[in-house]
Amino acid sequence: MKIAVTGATGFIGSHLVEALVRNGHEVTCLARDVERTRALSDLPVRFVYGSMESLPALANLVDGQEAVVHVAGLTKAPSPEEYMRVNVGGTKNLLSVIRGKEGRLRQFVFFSSAETMGPSVLGQHLTEDARLRPFSAYGKSKIMAEQSLAGLERLMPVTIVRPPVVYGPRDKDLAILFRLVARGFLPVVSPSPAFSVVYVKNLVAGICMAIDRPHEAGVRCFFFTDGPETSWTDFGGMVARALGSNPLMLRVPFFVVRLIAVVAGIISSLSGKTSILSRDKIREMVSSWVVSDERARRELDYRPAFSTEQGVAETATWYRSQGWL
Repeated sequence: MKIAVTGATGFIGSHLVEALVRNGHEVTCLARDVERTRALSDLPVRFVYGSMESLPALANLVDGQEAVVHVAGLTKAPSPEEYMRVNVGGTKNLLSVIRGKEGRLRQFVFFSSAETMGPSVLGQHLTEDARLRPFSAYGKSKIMAEQSLAGLERLMPVTIVRPPVVYGPRDKDLAILFRLVARGFLPVVSPSPAFSVVYVKNLVAGICMAIDRPHEAGVRCFFFTDGPETSWTDFGGMVARALGSNPLMLRVPFFVVRLIAVVAGIISSLSGKTSILSRDKIREMVSSWVVSDERARRELDYRPAFSTEQGVAETATWYRSQGWL
């Protein structure tokens, strides 16, 4: 199958492209410049250079394709407006090109987020049909992007993927935790509620299953996870075991982390650089985010090939091999 992928050079997108190629698909990737294509340079893929703001590049990307997987988007930004510009505006640009073409496009896969659902109540597992109630600017932008898909299902089947916390090789955000543990420190926000995670290889395997098992019409939505939920204390313990480290556990009260987030926000606004710590991110860290992948297991026969312990171990090995620790 001919498949176009946006966000192909990012953390998740690059893993997805590798999996699609392994499965025998012919892949076309959107990339902003040549420098960003290094992780995919050894793969037999075609590159279209441009951004989600370039309608000619998007038209070139989509032309002659059978499926489009839209992964591109911001997971952190200096302002709500920036989330809206990229996550919503970029999606609308892509859809305008798709709707303006008559061709062989047979399915559309949109990469959203579990943050559109908001935290789970009392640790209950959220399902894909739960009410959408995000509190973060990122989650709200993803809902608006999902809403912009309205009507597309009349042209082709639409699949929405809402992953929880994603980790794995090439991820720069959780690399910070691995680096701290390697240096002998394990910071844990207190309280440390339960949340779902998905190893990037489990996630892209699930997306490939959805592509290879298309539905007839309409919109369907899936969660993909590693299975059992975890907590920052347990996840940090897995990182420590993977690194052979015995770190000092530092329980950081919520009010201290919130203060750090305020300071980080001020520094970010002054420097123009986006901080991984924000008020939204801190609130996420102390909320329960537990989702159920039962629908994916039932409809796609999804079974995660990697446990979280195995995924963390592979991630640690990769970070070491790249000198990230």
